[in-house]
Amino acid sequence: MKPKNLLYLPILIVVAIGMMNFTAAKKELIPAVSPPVLSGKITLSGAYALYPMAVKCGEQFKKLNPNVSSIYKVEEQEKE
Repeated sequence: MKPKNLLYLPILIVVAIGMMNFTAAKKELIPAVSPPVLSGKITLSGAYALYPMAVKCGEQFKKLNPNVSSIYKVEEQEKE
């Protein structure tokens, strides 16, 4: 080998080692964690003005958690 060609050998080795370190890493598969299953009863009590909003929120919650029941109580306003 000529001395000029020997100069390229260390450069080639450094580049090859560098390329090995920067290759795409394998991603580990992380198992999906399912949310806990909720069950039981939710009781809401309050003013009539908030009743429609409480019912809508309860319907959406029931879609996500079918084992949960809900009870809505409307308090009468005192007339003076």
